[in-house]
Amino acid sequence: MDRIIPPGVAVRLDAGVHGLVPAHDPGLARWAAHGRNRAEGDVVAAGVCGINLRRRQVRLRILEEVC
Repeated sequence: MDRIIPPGVAVRLDAGVHGLVPAHDPGLARWAAHGRNRAEGDVVAAGVCGINLRRRQVRLRILEEVC
């Protein structure tokens, strides 16, 4: 995870490429339910839910915690 921001969590996919995990993502809710704290720099597995080429946006979802 790169940054925690109001609309969700910004995730760095590669150098210069970022995506957003929306705040309402079930993966983020599972972490909260199990008492896991999210912190900047955490490594997560994320899947691509959508790509908007015109707006240059990538929407992601949390699959599972990696580290």
